[in-house]
Amino acid sequence: MGARTALEAGAHPLTHPRAVGEAPFDGADDPVGAVEAAASVVTRPAVEARTWNELRADATRLLGRRVRFVVQLHAKVERWNTYLSRFGPRDFAAYQFWADEQFPWRVEDFEAPIVRLFARRETDAEEELARAPRYARFEVEGTLREVFLGEPWVEVETVRALPERLTEGTVIHGGRALSLVETGMWKLAESEVDIALQANLPRHAREELERLRDDCRRRSDSMGGRTERRETRPWKGPAPNVRPPKPRERELD
Repeated sequence: MGARTALEAGAHPLTHPRAVGEAPFDGADDPVGAVEAAASVVTRPAVEARTWNELRADATRLLGRRVRFVVQLHAKVERWNTYLSRFGPRDFAAYQFWADEQFPWRVEDFEAPIVRLFARRETDAEEELARAPRYARFEVEGTLREVFLGEPWVEVETVRALPERLTEGTVIHGGRALSLVETGMWKLAESEVDIALQANLPRHAREELERLRDDCRRRSDSMGGRTERRETRPWKGPAPNVRPPKPRERELD
């Protein structure tokens, strides 16, 4: 009996002559195997791309779904209240981020990184986050597991480091520029922005700093280079990492 006739007669695929040593086949004439192969393919849920602010606004609808967004690393969270959530410190590590929409050279943004994410311990994602420096920028994919007091709590599944990111220099010099703007020192503020722009920045951050620089330039030109005195407030962002000079050793008599 030929192969086709045997299958039509109800022979089990494993007792079919081809299954016990005749010619190999590619599955094209094996409908049972094709169905089993198709059933073995696991389809991952679709990922919805959002900004963090969009994710917060739509968190209830997105609960349980896979999401993708971009964030900027602030620091690892050493202790947190798990409340009644699944995100206990035994199984998860927590990290705090600035949303990609935040600009940490602004004091109000620097002091309030609004994103908290959870990565399961001993996963590739957690290891990548653990060794990343501050201001590292990531495209994150994960599942929105819970919403607590209106805030999305996402379990991180994969992270991808992005080459365009802020640096400490960007934040320091951008912050100085804003402080100088508040004193009306437009020309000096413009020069600080020029330094802040030297990093490989994401487009929206570059555009924001360029807007600030152009505004400083216009105001400086309108003032004829003069300084416009204003009330100031101190910069509360990071300070340059400058070591104090070592004391000179006392000369021996």
